[in-house]
Amino acid sequence: DRLVQDTFVKSFDKQDLRQVLSMPAVNGEFLAQAIWTRLINGMSDGRLHNVRLAQTRDLSFDYAG
Repeated sequence: DRLVQDTFVKSFDKQDLRQVLSMPAVNGEFLAQAIWTRLINGMSDGRLHNVRLAQTRDLSFDYAG
């Protein structure tokens, strides 16, 4: 939980994700992949199985490296 807070919530909260990620456009699929990459790079131990980004009740994006 701390890694997610430090890596994403604090840096992404109320920010333009295009600027934070240096991309002209950001979609859910790319964002899920970017989250995966940042989490993997910040982990010292443990395993990450997948990242699920839920945009709405009916629309979500999964990424599993």
